[in-house]
Amino acid sequence: GHAPGSTLWAVALDNRILLFSGDISNVKNDIDQNIDKDMFYSYFIVPENTKRTSQLRQWLRTLDQSDNISVIVSHDLVNTQAYVDEYEIN
Repeated sequence: GHAPGSTLWAVALDNRILLFSGDISNVKNDIDQNIDKDMFYSYFIVPENTKRTSQLRQWLRTLDQSDNISVIVSHDLVNTQAYVDEYEIN
């Protein structure tokens, strides 16, 4: 992600890996479409290496297309809620 030492979390559950993407993207669609965060955000609010985050979004999209890996964008509440509902997490 944008912060040095940024972390991804992988959780094995029901023969599937749920990969929490950290701060690489704020919404799932940006991974699916490889869309940068707003320029003001990426350059002034939380400076990040946009070339590297683009590479990471593409890598995450490839992983997400796998049958047994799902990428969860923690900042995207709709995306996260879909997995909470699927796994009946309370």
